[in-house]
Amino acid sequence: MSTKDPFIGKQAGKCVIEELIGEGGTAYVYRAHNEAFKMDRVIKILKREFSADEDYYPRFKQEAQLVARLDHPNILRVFDTGMFENHIYIEMEYIKGVTLREYMMRHGRLPEKTILNMALQIVGALRFAHELELSTPEGVRVRGILHRDIKPENIMITPNKEVKLMDFGAAEVLTVAAAAESGGKIFGTLAYMSPEQISGYKLDVRSDFFALGTVIYEMFTGQKAFPAEGLHELMEQVKTGKYQPVRKLRRSISPLTEELLDKLLSSRPSRRPNDAAEIEEDLKICQQFYSIYGTGARIKVPISWRKYFSEISLGMSFVALVLSLFAIFGKNPNISLLNYSGESAEAQVMIHQAKLLEQKNKISAAIEEYLKVPEGTKEYVEAQTHAASLYYSRLKQLSKARSILESLRTKGVNDPYVDAILGLIYYQMALYPEARQRLDASLESNKTPVLEIDDQFKDDIQYFLSMAWDREYRHINKDPKVLEKALKAWSYYLDVSCESGKNLKSSRCQHAQKRKNALAKSLL
Repeated sequence: MSTKDPFIGKQAGKCVIEELIGEGGTAYVYRAHNEAFKMDRVIKILKREFSADEDYYPRFKQEAQLVARLDHPNILRVFDTGMFENHIYIEMEYIKGVTLREYMMRHGRLPEKTILNMALQIVGALRFAHELELSTPEGVRVRGILHRDIKPENIMITPNKEVKLMDFGAAEVLTVAAAAESGGKIFGTLAYMSPEQISGYKLDVRSDFFALGTVIYEMFTGQKAFPAEGLHELMEQVKTGKYQPVRKLRRSISPLTEELLDKLLSSRPSRRPNDAAEIEEDLKICQQFYSIYGTGARIKVPISWRKYFSEISLGMSFVALVLSLFAIFGKNPNISLLNYSGESAEAQVMIHQAKLLEQKNKISAAIEEYLKVPEGTKEYVEAQTHAASLYYSRLKQLSKARSILESLRTKGVNDPYVDAILGLIYYQMALYPEARQRLDASLESNKTPVLEIDDQFKDDIQYFLSMAWDREYRHINKDPKVLEKALKAWSYYLDVSCESGKNLKSSRCQHAQKRKNALAKSLL
């Protein structure tokens, strides 16, 4: 004989409890009806065994107090809290839908377009929570709420794929979360915790981003990023950031999305995005990239890296550098090595070592060596540009390359090579207006580039400038002026690069002629 639910039919605040719809470790969840507003609501009731707990009871009340301030379309709203029959409850928004966990189980492998759309909504909710300014009961102004328990069970999906982030039971004000966990208790779900959270260290918004990464990983692969069964093994996996690359489990993922996911799941917070706005921008770029190229796109990097010095020439250059320095010192023994060069000689040695590592195909080590060159030396821009070029061409890490080059531009560096590489990166990110601006700036510049721009590279720049105008017209802006610019760009490329019979037969020239003809028809 079944036992009647003791809460069915009871009144909690202005709501009559009607149906049990879920049960968690610490609370019951019911569908209820608000008599005053004639609307369905959710009533969450803390289990009696936790009502006297010095941790759970205050946190249950805190959840209501914090979330009541979060008025955002992608956060499940809280309307009221109180007591009935010695039970504490929270009255929340009722929506039709399922948890992300249930959604994944029902639909199996999710399309990348759907994942990116859902991720963007989650990030929007996190950005609002992280940037919220509020006052404590003592009147102290604080900023930001950290969720600390992002997982598929705490994300609702409506029938029209609207996302609702919920269950802020483990949430904490950012200024409080910045202190290490106290009392030996860590709140959250182990498989989705960041390394710093699982270790009980101080937290900031980047901890939520790691959890977001684990959720996105699971949406792509259908399995947890850290699937260990034993607690010790799980903690070790999370702390070291050891997870199976998503492409090994699902080849159909676009490269920019894969790169963003790897950033989110970095075991070191410093390598994750700094704020939700940065992730929003990256996700929008991923969406645009996906809409144009689809999944698993492999774009040929339009640079020939054979133009770099051979190992022999590098060694000869280094010897020449040393001999020239000694020649100077020999003519003037009053000049010391340290006083003459300051950090410059050391910087040139670093660049030399980096190029040797590059020749040995030790790309990551070469980048590290380039990035050691101190700012303020004349070699700094050259070294930074080398590092960005390797990130771009060899490691396909577009965001890192872009970050380095944009940083140089903010510091006043105006260089045609920097503009060229940045333009090619923007092109691969499907940011065509930005791409053509930088590529055009590179071609128009009269300055000597920090690195060599040979004839092949010039051809690359002109070709992808034409492609940027073309794709901007086809995918972004149907303005006739953009069409005219694209047609003019292809005409110029054909005149400059395809004038000889040999070049005319190249795939680029054939493509240029084909696109020029197609665009010319659009003018009719």
